[in-house]
Amino acid sequence: LLLRLIVVIVMPLHLWADYASYDELGWTWAQLGGYYNGEYLTAYWPPGYSFLLSRLYLLFGHSPNIAVYLNIFLGGTVPILTYQIIRHVWDERTARWTAVILIFSPSQLFMTNLLASEMLFIPLLLTSIYFFLLSDDSSSKAIIYALLGGILLGTATLTRSIAKYLL
Repeated sequence: LLLRLIVVIVMPLHLWADYASYDELGWTWAQLGGYYNGEYLTAYWPPGYSFLLSRLYLLFGHSPNIAVYLNIFLGGTVPILTYQIIRHVWDERTARWTAVILIFSPSQLFMTNLLASEMLFIPLLLTSIYFFLLSDDSSSKAIIYALLGGILLGTATLTRSIAKYLL
């Protein structure tokens, strides 16, 4: 989390292309109560990340910096979730090295300062995979884990449509 915070402090926030669009869609949703592109209802992009931004903007006002601080948290979950998955599939040593690589990976760090749907999609997808792995045992909670994994994968699909192929 500290490395991501440093990136946010050092790198200025520039909204351009898709990142500006997510900000605008989130702010419009907060103002108008629906998924609008300008004055028209839209289904142009999956609504998951824009919806999350709209809830933040309702709580804190229109400040893209608030979204970046959420990205610090979302991005910080990626090494933890990946560690849990790898530990479940392989071993502790491999899981630790994978987490360390992700913690210091430039692409992971520098995405923090972008309003991109990947910031929500990756934790949703990883959490879904983790629950599916937990549902593979014969415990009484297996069906609950499978259900949670499916709900999260469905939510990931509402964030990035590429996830529909994983369903």
